[in-house]
Amino acid sequence: MLLAFPTTTELLIPNTYTTANIVPNDLVSQHVNNLLQANQHVTEPQQQQHDQQFDALISTIRQTLTVAQVFDPAAQYSLLDTITSILQSYDDNDTSSHSRLLRELGWDLLEWLEPYLTTANGDPDMCHKVRALTSTLFRTVGQAIRPQEVYIFASEQMSLMNWEEMLSDEETAVCTAIRIVNYFGVYGEALKRTNDPTTFLENTIYPSSYCTNALDFLGKVMQQHASWGDSQVKPNRWDHVIQVMANSILDFIDLLTTTAMDQLKKQNLEQSIFKVLSHTPLSEANVAFKQWYLSTYLLLKSFETLVANMDMRLLALYTQRFPWKYSIRHPFEKPPQTIDKYDDHAAMVDLVTRCSKITLALGITFDSILQYRRGLEHSIDSAVNDSNINPEKYPLSYDGIITLLAISLYDTYLVTQVFEAENLNMLPMVLQEQWIGYHCLGPILQFIGNAQALCRVDKALFILVFLANQVDACISIDTLTDMNLPGPLNNDTTFTLRDALQVMCNTAANNPHPDLRLAAYQLISCFIDMCQGDAQLFVFMDLLDEQHSPPMQAAAIGLLKERIVNAFDKKETNGSVFSTRVITDKLFPRMFRKPTSSTLSMTLAYHMQLLNLYLYLLMRDRQQKQTRVWEEDVLDWVEKAYLRPLRGAIEAALQSLSGDQEQMIQLNLLQNTLDQVMYERNKE
Repeated sequence: MLLAFPTTTELLIPNTYTTANIVPNDLVSQHVNNLLQANQHVTEPQQQQHDQQFDALISTIRQTLTVAQVFDPAAQYSLLDTITSILQSYDDNDTSSHSRLLRELGWDLLEWLEPYLTTANGDPDMCHKVRALTSTLFRTVGQAIRPQEVYIFASEQMSLMNWEEMLSDEETAVCTAIRIVNYFGVYGEALKRTNDPTTFLENTIYPSSYCTNALDFLGKVMQQHASWGDSQVKPNRWDHVIQVMANSILDFIDLLTTTAMDQLKKQNLEQSIFKVLSHTPLSEANVAFKQWYLSTYLLLKSFETLVANMDMRLLALYTQRFPWKYSIRHPFEKPPQTIDKYDDHAAMVDLVTRCSKITLALGITFDSILQYRRGLEHSIDSAVNDSNINPEKYPLSYDGIITLLAISLYDTYLVTQVFEAENLNMLPMVLQEQWIGYHCLGPILQFIGNAQALCRVDKALFILVFLANQVDACISIDTLTDMNLPGPLNNDTTFTLRDALQVMCNTAANNPHPDLRLAAYQLISCFIDMCQGDAQLFVFMDLLDEQHSPPMQAAAIGLLKERIVNAFDKKETNGSVFSTRVITDKLFPRMFRKPTSSTLSMTLAYHMQLLNLYLYLLMRDRQQKQTRVWEEDVLDWVEKAYLRPLRGAIEAALQSLSGDQEQMIQLNLLQNTLDQVMYERNKE
């Protein structure tokens, strides 16, 4: 019989802390004989004593499973194999006895078997056989127990999960995952035997809540422990916990999806899901639509917690295959071995593929579900709580949708091009990059709100670099400051491109990964290039504001210098404000701020960049005098406002240093650059 939830726990191996003493063969034989004799008495045609013999068999099974918990794995396997044979001896011609035996044993038998799911007290191969046979027995019993009994007792097991305890200890996580996945598999067998759609849906509510909590737990495991979330971490048992638990959850989502879509097909509605739900509140929709919604919620939750936190290096893969005019890797750094890394993480990629296939089965593309999600913002369903399934209780995740977008682009542009595999065609038939930029920019930037979440930042930057490669925009100052784009971003429903720039600046300044940080800076540079002259000036005035971190301000000076150099290098400079007096009139007051010795250590890079820019202007504009940099009033102001205070701050900082050689070297370099500036100013 095909299992409802086919995921097994064979990958999960508990540690062996103690080795059980070998049980003598005669003692094992005695227990085996007791079981067989008790079973033989049940099958004998003695109706007047049948009930007593039946109870005796159940008691013998219980006693055997209780005492055998301390036996060595070989003895345990022999006894479990005997019990399996007894359960299988009641064939189809004796359905009444078989039904009664399992009904009488019921959930009690699963509780007696539970300790054997994590047997690890002897020979590893034999322990593995014990655990595998116990899992098989679990499913066998689960297929026979009344569904209502399963729903009650399995839900109780789900409610007992201690996620914090699991997260703090690997061994606890492994053993708990083994138990809960097997209980969850039994729940799946009960669902599979539930034919009434309403009853089926009612009994998916509690496991959906369990899946939500489990996915949140797995997301934390990915971020804190697993190599799936950081390729620099060695593969470990946490990876297996993720693999087994995640696939178990996807088994559940698969069953929900298949059942929902089968019902919708019978009603000829499988192609009209979004059309119907766009004008019918979910609370008023039929069971099939509610089940589809629940499946979609759990799928997007899987994308949000699992796929979003996987270390897939999509940005590196994409830019290796499709070079961008803006370099995103430092010049002396070796290319990342991204493709080789995937060879050790085939199970991770398989899980991504499985999520993608469920997406297609539900009839979802990133754009269709994004539009539906936004429509729910104005739906009366948010105020309707009389339904167990509603958008307030099960909100569709914007982060999940953005992850789906990233994986859809990965499927289209990388799966075939890089891995030479067949893709799934997850993108809509007609793809407009401008549409993606307008409608998805807010959720993309919301997605990277935490600049430390490297895997999420990588996927977001991958999308943004893809769009930058495809979209040619011309941004005016009005577009920059006044055009409202759909959110969410920073919990606002709308935002401007100016707001978007602030988020990207935060990512560029605070991300710890050099390639991702550089990519963010280059995206800012690309964004500035898309702006018209007055809008570019406005952007730089924003970037040079003191609210930004010193690294961002230093980077802004570097970006500004690039544009000044380009403006001077062009034969005709009339078209650019960056070779005119606008530099001194508008930007000098923002750049040349009085430094202090107390803050100098945090702003060394900024001052070095600024001195180099000023030195370039002095040298380049000495003859043409386009920027006013050589006018007396400007020279005097820069010296009084910045150069003299900077020299004083450097000297004070050097005097206060005590043995910090690196800091001293940096200060001396800054002082040398300042000397070059003064020499250039005083040169005839």
